[in-house]
Amino acid sequence: MKKIFYSTLLILLALTLSTCDKNDCQNCYPTVFECKVDGKTWKTSCESKDLFGCTASDFKYYIEIPGLNLTGKNDDLNTYLTLEVRKNKLKIGNNKLHIDNFVGTYYGEKNNQTGCERFRLDTLLPNNLLITKLDTINQIIKGTFFFTGRDKCNKIKQISDGKFDLIYGN
Repeated sequence: MKKIFYSTLLILLALTLSTCDKNDCQNCYPTVFECKVDGKTWKTSCESKDLFGCTASDFKYYIEIPGLNLTGKNDDLNTYLTLEVRKNKLKIGNNKLHIDNFVGTYYGEKNNQTGCERFRLDTLLPNNLLITKLDTINQIIKGTFFFTGRDKCNKIKQISDGKFDLIYGN
């Protein structure tokens, strides 16, 4: 009986701690990661499948080996978006998007069964990742982006009007 009581108490405590009231929570901010794909709005989304919710976007910032990885997914559309900056120190202002054989900037459609589901950054066309805020202490990054993705079947996707406002761990 004691075990059940303590388990229930822990679950209630976890639910209370994971609930975010915007009026009294200083560390709770909406996470924004969205753009237009061929003129249609694309946003990250995810369905909570566990007790502590889910994260539709994530970013990793590396200081020792300069780099940034921004990743977002939309479970409803079965799509994902990854922005990479590598080999250059991230800075406020314009940053160069990255692509190579292993990592890079992509827009992907998991439902596409043609073998051409990944639209890789086309470096021959204009692209941009503009960082407007970079706060490594509070782990906040904000900015805008655009690029053209090309798949191996030579189809293109225009990724425009992109913006992100991410707080790590949110």
